[in-house]
Amino acid sequence: MQVIEIVPQAIQNIDHRHVPKVPVPNERVVTEEFEQYNFLRQTTRYCYFFNTHYLSVAESDTHGNWSDEQVIDLRFLDPQAETKITIPVTTLATSFVLLLLSYIGLSFLDMDWRFAVSPALLGLLFLTFVPRLSSIRSVWSSEFGHANLLELYYNLPNKYEFNEFDKLLKTKVQRSHQTLKNNKERLVAEMQDHRRLLESKLIDKKEYDQAKRFILQEHEKIVD
Repeated sequence: MQVIEIVPQAIQNIDHRHVPKVPVPNERVVTEEFEQYNFLRQTTRYCYFFNTHYLSVAESDTHGNWSDEQVIDLRFLDPQAETKITIPVTTLATSFVLLLLSYIGLSFLDMDWRFAVSPALLGLLFLTFVPRLSSIRSVWSSEFGHANLLELYYNLPNKYEFNEFDKLLKTKVQRSHQTLKNNKERLVAEMQDHRRLLESKLIDKKEYDQAKRFILQEHEKIVD
């Protein structure tokens, strides 16, 4: 599969010196794996976390076709997902129309009950498909305004998998955001300390530049 590095490599307004390099597949250490079957799309999503902050996502359909792998940096995902509910309106409306026809046949047209009940039975059959065709979609986007990076679906067949993965992903994203915030605060504090030393003439410009390079290198190691 082709590897697509989505976040944050494509972001233009970020200092690329501090962007960690995404490890190639044979260098990754998998910490957790997850599999989710999507009844609506007839696809299976395979996800695994590696290097604490990275999530790899790929999908396979029933014909064995694979999507390109997406590598997502959890530190740059929005902290909360957007929830979208989809209901099969056509199926629901058809059910109510059939039930209404039965009611009209029994109440106003004086039809034989065996004929009048037939649409109602068909309407009830349609209603049984409504929960399976309905879905709740959890959409995760980048804080930099990217298109949706990850979408999780659930309906009856995979509600449990959805809830488990959604809960795990929220925990990972929150932890990654906190790590990024702590690293940034540490970097800013160290740079400010050396700036004060330079302004106080306790160190010269050359020593300041050397310290600055060292701090940035150490920061890159921490971010990785």
